[in-house]
Amino acid sequence: MTTETDTREIDRQIALEVMGFDPVLLVDEPTEIDTRIGRVLVAPFDAYSTDIAAAWQVVERMRELGWWRFELTTSPEIAVAYFSEGAFVSGTGRSALTAPLAICKAALEATKEQSA
Repeated sequence: MTTETDTREIDRQIALEVMGFDPVLLVDEPTEIDTRIGRVLVAPFDAYSTDIAAAWQVVERMRELGWWRFELTTSPEIAVAYFSEGAFVSGTGRSALTAPLAICKAALEATKEQSA
């Protein structure tokens, strides 16, 4: 079973590896930082692995990265997400108990394969 700590680490990996955020700006709580132009509020990264709206941002980002084929299948017991770079190109899919978590796991696996 995936814990809240596990999902927060997955969210952090998504923010870095898929969404392309600067690791310096990744915070878990709203944080004010001093800059040359004054104090700036940095918002925490989204809960991609638990919030379907945030997970959909991952799907959109994957399309921007060239993974234009996306499939999501759900049942009461499991969700399976699949990304592919084309209709007749093999891709990668992952399963989880929820759709947002399946989307995140599949996105992380796809980007890992792409960089290999």
